[in-house]
Amino acid sequence: MKRLLAPVLLVAAVGITLAVTAGGRRETGGAAAPGPTVPEVTIARLDGSGDFALTQLTRAQKPTLL
Repeated sequence: MKRLLAPVLLVAAVGITLAVTAGGRRETGGAAAPGPTVPEVTIARLDGSGDFALTQLTRAQKPTLL
């Protein structure tokens, strides 16, 4: 019986976690959900070739790590 207790508690904890976090924003329309917002910040490029606006990252095809 004690050997079964740990897996049952683990499954219960995962189930509770999924139930709590699954209640996120629900879409009601057919439009695509907007992506995450990016602050309007402009920084100087390290190579000195001008500035880089962080809002350019919204068009990126892959996630970007800063």
